[in-house]
Amino acid sequence: MSEAVGTPESGGSKEQERFLPIANIGRIMRRGVPENGKIAKDAKESIQECVSEFISFITSEASDKCMKEKRKTINGDDLIWSMGTLGFEDYVEPLKLYLKLYREVIFIHSFVPLFLCCLCYACAACERNSEFGVRRRFGGYSIGVGEL
Repeated sequence: MSEAVGTPESGGSKEQERFLPIANIGRIMRRGVPENGKIAKDAKESIQECVSEFISFITSEASDKCMKEKRKTINGDDLIWSMGTLGFEDYVEPLKLYLKLYREVIFIHSFVPLFLCCLCYACAACERNSEFGVRRRFGGYSIGVGEL
């Protein structure tokens, strides 16, 4: 069977660069299936292509906004804005809260060394928090701290 040019399995280096790694896609997909469940290779490749296209779609809109504002760097706020603009309004508030938590953690770790991170109640960088399943609630959303 011949493979179409531009598909993830075609192996074109330029084309392949725009796709997320298939191993990462598979790892994320496995979280949603039973332990003994299997995921077909073509399912992983389809999701790989869709997710990569979605990221490009959102990023392109954010990039256009930054160009209009004569800025060279896209930030998290730009990406959240583009999601709202492109019709993904349901994700805007949870992502704003997630970004706020992420920025708090980064700020805390600018003062607290990582080896002391067990002192940080909202430490996303600390693997111990994810091991114990530490979660915080923000505005009705439950955010897995160890998932950042």
